[in-house]
Amino acid sequence: MISAISQVNGTEERIRHKLEGFQTKLSQVIERINSYDYWYIKTNHNDIKIQILQTFQVANNYIDEILNYYNGLLEVYLTKASVYSVLPPKNVSELIFSANRKMPSNIRIVQELLLDTRIVENMTHIQVHAYFPIKDITKYTLIHVTPVPKKNMNNTFESIEVSRAFLAIDYNNELYFELDHEEFKDCIQRHEQFLCFPGVVKNMQLNENCIVDQLFKNQTNTKCPTHIFEMSSNIIWKQLCMQNS
Repeated sequence: MISAISQVNGTEERIRHKLEGFQTKLSQVIERINSYDYWYIKTNHNDIKIQILQTFQVANNYIDEILNYYNGLLEVYLTKASVYSVLPPKNVSELIFSANRKMPSNIRIVQELLLDTRIVENMTHIQVHAYFPIKDITKYTLIHVTPVPKKNMNNTFESIEVSRAFLAIDYNNELYFELDHEEFKDCIQRHEQFLCFPGVVKNMQLNENCIVDQLFKNQTNTKCPTHIFEMSSNIIWKQLCMQNS
């Protein structure tokens, strides 16, 4: 979660200080003018005008800055824009870097993959919440489970029933998780890697899975649920297409 209200409050505070400084300098000028009987001779009109103009310009710049923040908040609220409408990427990077330092070493916030931006408001505050995925640096081997039917002696075929089409395995830590087609669609692809959001990560030794047993433990005699089916007699078998054939 990233809050933009602190940035806005900080800008307002700087404007207040600048305006107070402007008022102080203006009071000093008026006091000095009143202290001279012949102020129009001893006072440099150009210096006074330049000083007032410079202070006004600084205050005007800070007012423009806070207007930009409020315009960004309005844009996020009305058009579902991203957090970058309020904060520049550099500030977001600094906040994420600070958050990553407080997290376990094997977990990182991925700034490049902004998921959502939402507004939360009450009578006194407006907050912008940015949602980024949290990446576990543990790498899994993602497998698309495709059962190959086995031909039986009575011309029937037997195939393993697969409840979820995708299986991710961490061989080193003996962990795995499963994904169905809809969950796989929610994964974010970066080149040849996928950033997925598993619901449950299981231990291979504590949570038996017949497909995992075949892949990890190299067991062939597993009790995987199967279904048997017959093929039509008029099927024409054809050799698979091979390169350069």
